[in-house]
Amino acid sequence: QAKADSLIDSLTGAVNTRYFSLLFGREIAKAQRDHSELTIAFLDLDNFKTVNDTMGHSAGDFLLRRISDIIHSNIRPSDVFARMGGDEFTILITGTNYDRSQTVLHRIRSAVAEECERNTWPVTMSVGAITFSTLENGKEDLVKRADQLMYSVKKNGKDSIIHIHDKTIKETANGFQN
Repeated sequence: QAKADSLIDSLTGAVNTRYFSLLFGREIAKAQRDHSELTIAFLDLDNFKTVNDTMGHSAGDFLLRRISDIIHSNIRPSDVFARMGGDEFTILITGTNYDRSQTVLHRIRSAVAEECERNTWPVTMSVGAITFSTLENGKEDLVKRADQLMYSVKKNGKDSIIHIHDKTIKETANGFQN
């Protein structure tokens, strides 16, 4: 039980970063073996610090638990949900194509928006996601790219999703290309 507890974030019930990295490697191998697509999504709560600063850390913790419950209820048991730290999360949507992944991400973002509005939390969600079927470089490159997409959303007004579909992702000297 102690080992299992060390793999799960105690506040949110999401897997932690270390366990996510292990599961991500397994899911990439499985997707390539099964010739299926895999989506990685980086989610960040916009203006979360405002909740902690104005309502207190217990309110912030409650918000993180509610958001995590929403995410858990909108993904399948085969998908992977991780807390990367603070108010940043990652989801691996396994064995699902771009369109279905897009539907899941929009459903999560809408449910989060409704929950935040219901509780008068000044929080929205920015999401960067990539659906791919072949990975030529390491998983760290893909995580970095999804994170960059999420930050693009933040730079362009927040509260949105950038989701791209790459058949093959490879790193070049000037960035990424497909």
